[in-house]
Amino acid sequence: ENHFEQFCINYANEKLQLHFNHYNFMLERQLYAREGIELIESDFVDNSKCVELVEGKGWGVQAVLDDVCIMPKGDDEAFLERLLQSPGMKGHPHFGAPKQRNKTFVINHYAGSVPYDVRDFCEKNKDLLQHDLVQLMLSSKSKFFQKLFEATVSDASSQRPGRKGQGGGGSVAYKSVSATFKTDLGTLMDAINSADPHFVRCVNPNSTKRAEHFEDQKAVEQLRCGGVIEAVRMCRESFPSRYTHADFHGTFSCICPSAQGATDRDLVVAMVRTMQVSPEKYRLGKTMILLKREVVDGLERMRAKLLGDFAIVIQLVVRRWTAR
Repeated sequence: ENHFEQFCINYANEKLQLHFNHYNFMLERQLYAREGIELIESDFVDNSKCVELVEGKGWGVQAVLDDVCIMPKGDDEAFLERLLQSPGMKGHPHFGAPKQRNKTFVINHYAGSVPYDVRDFCEKNKDLLQHDLVQLMLSSKSKFFQKLFEATVSDASSQRPGRKGQGGGGSVAYKSVSATFKTDLGTLMDAINSADPHFVRCVNPNSTKRAEHFEDQKAVEQLRCGGVIEAVRMCRESFPSRYTHADFHGTFSCICPSAQGATDRDLVVAMVRTMQVSPEKYRLGKTMILLKREVVDGLERMRAKLLGDFAIVIQLVVRRWTAR
């Protein structure tokens, strides 16, 4: 069964997957537009709608949960009923209602459909913290404990959900767990988006924790759920090898030294014509040339053979000179 904790975990995974998709697919579109190259349309899976379903303002799952938590008689059944009756949920491609009323709802995540049991959703989302306890920890001589509870000071004026402000020890510093989780996740995503990311995918080789045992289907399923197979497919459909005009000329000019041009771009045009590269196998942009992987592999083989022949000639001359 999947409860509130798994909901938060899957929400974080969905946001990270969205970043992965945008970095690999959306930036691809930006590159094509920047280089003035016609975009190759593809049917890649975009999970932004699923993220919107979770965190949509006023109607998303998190918003509905927080609204129910501050209702006088808000409970898990009211939360589920609000979800099922919400206009934003009805007909949403990533939300599903159970065929039978079994206190569950379904979210169609990027990795697959997940049913969530609503029991204890509201209680776990409130995570009420007594105001007296907050004040006690803030009065600690340890700066570590003071810092841990500083974030709750701004919420100290908020009262227990469903009750008007009542002073004294009964008041509660309240901020829902889902709201706090969303804020912290947003801070993390801001840090990731401002960096130059490198992605590492960890694959569990088997479900039995045995050494030197690899289950092919399990590995493939993890790669599919992580968007790796989709990224590879997209990469193969486009032009994965990219060079600036100067880099392309500097790398492969030894193959066709007769190519001439007034600019680096003109040199690249002359080179691909001399090497008889099919127009379907490359795209020439304003500052870059994009090529299919098989074209670059062929050029690299030609370059390696040519440089190898040069190396043999150099060795021949040196050995002849040393022999004399």
